[in-house]
Amino acid sequence: MDSNQPVVTQMDDKKNHFSAKMVLTVTAISMGSVAYSYAGAIIGSTLGQPTFTSYMGLDTNPHAESLTAAGVRLFYIGGILGTLLNAWMADAYGRKRTAFVGAVVLLISTACLAGSVNITMFIVFRLLVGVG
Repeated sequence: MDSNQPVVTQMDDKKNHFSAKMVLTVTAISMGSVAYSYAGAIIGSTLGQPTFTSYMGLDTNPHAESLTAAGVRLFYIGGILGTLLNAWMADAYGRKRTAFVGAVVLLISTACLAGSVNITMFIVFRLLVGVG
């Protein structure tokens, strides 16, 4: 057989070639994409809430615009860092462990983000949510 010819195989056994465990695993992993997309989209309505700006002290802070921009930008920078870390960690430790670590980082940082008591804490945990 010529080594340049692609190998074509047929599945004549008429079986499903996936399991419930595989479907659940893929669904769970895809929740990371859903969480990232939701966190990226929801920030606009969060920053527009008058109660958020007053609670975080942005209504009286002269650097409010810069702090707001930092909270938005660092989330996406965290996403870039998380992507780079994911590639390295998956090679070094395996995909399952890497997915687990990402889920734990996302879970803890999301909880801390929701409980932020000042703008600095909010910005730091936005970065970590992006990494997760």
